[in-house]
Amino acid sequence: MPPQKRQTFGIKGSGRRTKKSSVGQKGRDAARRQKGEELAVEKNKKSFGYKDIIDLPHHVSTSHPQMVRKNRAAQFLPFAALSGYEDAIKETGRLTEEERDLDEGVRGYLNLKLEMLREWPEERQEEVRITYFRPDGKKRGGAYVTVAGYVKKVDDFERAVFLTDGTRIPVDGISRIEGEMFSGLED
Repeated sequence: MPPQKRQTFGIKGSGRRTKKSSVGQKGRDAARRQKGEELAVEKNKKSFGYKDIIDLPHHVSTSHPQMVRKNRAAQFLPFAALSGYEDAIKETGRLTEEERDLDEGVRGYLNLKLEMLREWPEERQEEVRITYFRPDGKKRGGAYVTVAGYVKKVDDFERAVFLTDGTRIPVDGISRIEGEMFSGLED
C-alpha cells in the first residue's frame, strides 16, 4: 500500500500550508459583499435624511438669551493647563541682591549726613541722591535703588526720609547719600 499524504493544518504565516474550504471562503466573501451593500444603503439614507429639515429657519430660544459672540469664541480658545507657569519661571530666574552690612564708620557718616538734612533750612534745599536697599516683595533679597530729589522731612519716629515727590525711604536701608551740600565732608 502506498503511503498516504498527510494533510496539515497550521497557523497562517507559519510556513505550513493550510487547508481551506472553497465553500467556506465563498460564503465569507458573499457575507462581506452583503455587509458592504448594507453600509452603502445606510450611508445614502443618512446623507439624504435631512432634506426635510435642511431649509428650516434657525431656532432661537425664547427662554435662554443668546450668548455674546465674544463669549462664544472664548469657548474655543486653547486651554492652558499650566497657567502661571511661565510667570513662575521668570520669577525664579529674576536675580536679587542680599543687603550689605555697613560698618560703624559708614553708619556714623550716614548719621552725620542725615543730621545735616534734618537741620538744613528749607529755603536752601538742594537735590540729593540717596541709595537704599528695597526688599523684594516676592522672594529673599532685594535691590539697591538710587533716587534723586529734595528732602521734605527726616522723621525720627517713622525712621524714614520723605522726599517732596512723596517717596518714602527707610533710614535703616540707606547705604549712601550724595549731594552738593555734603561737598565739605570727606567721603
